[in-house]
Amino acid sequence: MDKSESLKILKQLADGMDPYTGEILPDRSPYQQPQTVRALFQAIIALEGMKETTQKAAPDPANAGKSWEQAEDEQLKEAFDQGMSIKELANRHQRTVGAIEARLVRLGKVPSREYARAMFSGKSQ
Repeated sequence: MDKSESLKILKQLADGMDPYTGEILPDRSPYQQPQTVRALFQAIIALEGMKETTQKAAPDPANAGKSWEQAEDEQLKEAFDQGMSIKELANRHQRTVGAIEARLVRLGKVPSREYARAMFSGKSQ
């Protein structure tokens, strides 16, 4: 059952209708009790706020998780020294921003990942 089908059933129950027959539920039905109706609406709100589970997050960059080559380290250091931003470096090297920050620390270009973030967000450390 997908999200839209679930929402349809919950909304019909919250509206006091049998989702399978379309008939109005009896007044004494548990689905007609105020607390139940409130709970159904909370479930509807939560379900509407959820992202589709079939949606994939953005794919990892092509080099994510791969070892760093010495030549790539040299390119990274040179571009960093020329003032290229962390995001630009990540795009150029097909790596995550976190990987670039960590590599700059390892290469001695910045003292910490937090420092690297602050450098490019306009803050000073």
